[in-house]
Amino acid sequence: MSLSSLWPRRLLVLGVSMLAGFASSQALNATRTSQTQRLQLESALLQPNLPENRSHILEVFASLDESNVDSVARTVSDQIYWLNDCEYLPFLQAWLRFDREAALDHALAWGERSKSLRAVAETIFLDAADGRTQDALELLSLEIPGKERGGDDALLRSAYLRGLVVGGTSAEEVVEELERLNDPATLPRTARELVNDVAGFRGIESAMELASQLAGRFGSRVADAALTGIVEVVAIDEPARVQLWLDEHPNTIDATSAKSELAMIWSESDPHAALAWSLTLSPALRSRAFSAALGSWLQRDAETAAQWARQNLPEETHAFALPVLVRKLRLLLPQEAAYWANQIADPRRRISRLLDVLYPWWNQDAEAADRWVANAELSASMREEVDAARDFSRRRPSRAAGTESHEGT
Repeated sequence: MSLSSLWPRRLLVLGVSMLAGFASSQALNATRTSQTQRLQLESALLQPNLPENRSHILEVFASLDESNVDSVARTVSDQIYWLNDCEYLPFLQAWLRFDREAALDHALAWGERSKSLRAVAETIFLDAADGRTQDALELLSLEIPGKERGGDDALLRSAYLRGLVVGGTSAEEVVEELERLNDPATLPRTARELVNDVAGFRGIESAMELASQLAGRFGSRVADAALTGIVEVVAIDEPARVQLWLDEHPNTIDATSAKSELAMIWSESDPHAALAWSLTLSPALRSRAFSAALGSWLQRDAETAAQWARQNLPEETHAFALPVLVRKLRLLLPQEAAYWANQIADPRRRISRLLDVLYPWWNQDAEAADRWVANAELSASMREEVDAARDFSRRRPSRAAGTESHEGT
């Protein structure tokens, strides 16, 4: 055989060898890249709250595919105990895109029950949002090791319903599904979450429509929760609009939480309007709403609110407003707090609230506190109790600093 006849075969062998070397080089580079990526991810996950590390973590998860998922999965599993939802759920979401079953099996093997359950909930949410309702419903009935009836089931049902909302399911269908999955213990919370989700993804009008349907279909507790969801979303920017909507709604007679929430939020921008509106409510609602509005104002601007109270506080509100004034002012403006404590009608409550003010005041400024006591209009029996408390605070100064409010008395 001539040399020339062997030449093509030698070229072929050389070509095969080069291709094999190239493939081997690629595999080696991929392995090195995977190892480097894992080391970088491990380092970033040690301090995930640093902006540069968080950015790197999200970049790694965004580039997740079949070639690097095993390496990244090992890293996440090794540190799953320390990671929060914002750190491990993006990894799960990326994996679910191309291998749902493997991602779920991996998450269920984490050994952290709460995080495995949260991963299942995230999968249910994404399935429902993408229109794969049958897959979502199958996961709802999945027997998860360590799953507890009640709270865990409620988390999974909520994920399913919220996914329907995000996926564009009509308000009527969402309400029907909620009724089908009815759990009386968790219905109010779920209703509130759904209304918030609808507001975020579809807008205020859709949220109000859903809240109306929930209020009309279920009992007053669910209605109140749904209405509270609307308040939380809308009242910051448009409190007057929410006020009109609540007042016109046919099922708001028991909406205690919703109206208290509105009063509190409204007070941040217009306390006078919030307080005036609170006084128009029924007696059952008035005390909570007025107290919420007044408390919010006192916390934000104690001096202005205290001055308003001195001049304008309606006498019919004293039973519920005075404890709020004492509680909010006792450390900031003790003289004002003492004044209001001394206006409480019931003698036992009056001395209890007054001592709530005086103990820390004696600790902060004994001279000023004693001066107030000397000039205050106190009955003989009250003065005796105050004097005894003063003597006790002198013997045990730590009592003044550590006293707890007698709010329940």
